[in-house]
Amino acid sequence: MGRVLTAATVVANRPLDGRYFYLELEAPEIAGQFEPGQFIMVRCGPPGSLDPLLPRPFTPAAADSERGRLGLVYTPAGRGRGWLAERRPGDRLTVWGPLGRGYRVGPAGPALLAGIGRHLAALFPLARRLAAAGVDFTLVGLAGLPDSDAVPAPAGLKLEFRPFGEVDWAAAEQLFLAGPAELYRLAARTLPTGVIDRTQVLVEAPMACGVGVCLGCTVWTVSGPARACADGPVFPLTDLKVMI
Repeated sequence: MGRVLTAATVVANRPLDGRYFYLELEAPEIAGQFEPGQFIMVRCGPPGSLDPLLPRPFTPAAADSERGRLGLVYTPAGRGRGWLAERRPGDRLTVWGPLGRGYRVGPAGPALLAGIGRHLAALFPLARRLAAAGVDFTLVGLAGLPDSDAVPAPAGLKLEFRPFGEVDWAAAEQLFLAGPAELYRLAARTLPTGVIDRTQVLVEAPMACGVGVCLGCTVWTVSGPARACADGPVFPLTDLKVMI
């Protein structure tokens, strides 16, 4: 079907803990197509308004295709997300997606999913997908790094907390990371070559359009410039150049 522009209905919007909010949206056309690691764009202003001018990108922390719902974890900071925190059930938001290329899951196992802070939430849909497929995996919140206060895991998912140096990276056949650029630099510097070769990372970059037109999210790869929104946001770690 491809990406969809829709008026999504707010189902719930509540504090998740002392720092994060959880927004649940009814958006069946998007939830039915979503792949873990993809993102959506949300206009954080009243319908028809261009203030703020730019939409905000969000990587869903949950996607329920049967109920047609998406879950977003966010911090209510800034004009856009601050406005979003004031939305109530029944409000309508302009949303489009799913966008980008998500995590590529191979048949081999076991898998290791590791993230930092709010970035960890991007791995929850992947963990649920692996669990449903019967793939053995470990979900790790990386401790001892900047901004590592992790998002609480949803019910049914086991989340372990470990320092980076205490993770058995080599034991996994597939590795999926979600975090800031500093995490990917650390991984590129310290992980064995064979481990890096099977690692995928989700790149965050400034996004104005979300569809590859504005080039504001350009990242540099070994093959040259790439658009995080259209060519990513998930890349093999070995493909990234400037970041590492």
